[in-house]
Amino acid sequence: MGNINFDGEWEFWKYVSPGRVDIPQKELFITTRKKGIPLDFTIADFELLIVNDKVKDLISEEEVQFIPVKLEAQPDVKLNYSLMVINNEIECVDENKSVFMKWEKDDLVRPDLAGEYEFFEKLVLDPDNIPQQAHIFRLKNYHISIVISEKLKLLFEESNVSGIKYQKLT
Repeated sequence: MGNINFDGEWEFWKYVSPGRVDIPQKELFITTRKKGIPLDFTIADFELLIVNDKVKDLISEEEVQFIPVKLEAQPDVKLNYSLMVINNEIECVDENKSVFMKWEKDDLVRPDLAGEYEFFEKLVLDPDNIPQQAHIFRLKNYHISIVISEKLKLLFEESNVSGIKYQKLT
């Protein structure tokens, strides 16, 4: 996918950070970079999550927020798409078993992220810190990753959801 017409709004990071957001008062359009078979789950510019109704029907709206978007210049695509915002973040990284680097306060690139995870060589989660009802969430201090439960993964697989690549976490 391409970009969304936020009309000069530069706070698009709120859509990739955990938490509910105010729904824009205008209709949002998303550009497509390549024509082809539409995916059920894809990513637009700035890591914005775009899903169709197949995915939307599988995820609880208690865990995510859906904001309708339309595909620009693709009248033949009859699917409904939404920008998906994940509501929850969970502090569940097992730092004793994980291998990672954190941003430093004197970092030349992102001193504003001091104390947050910069990257993981090995990511291990502590299941004791993940509520049983959590099926999709972002990691506290590392919003790049999206974690889904085994139950939701099986639902996606049974429904043949396209566009997702899974990586098993321990």
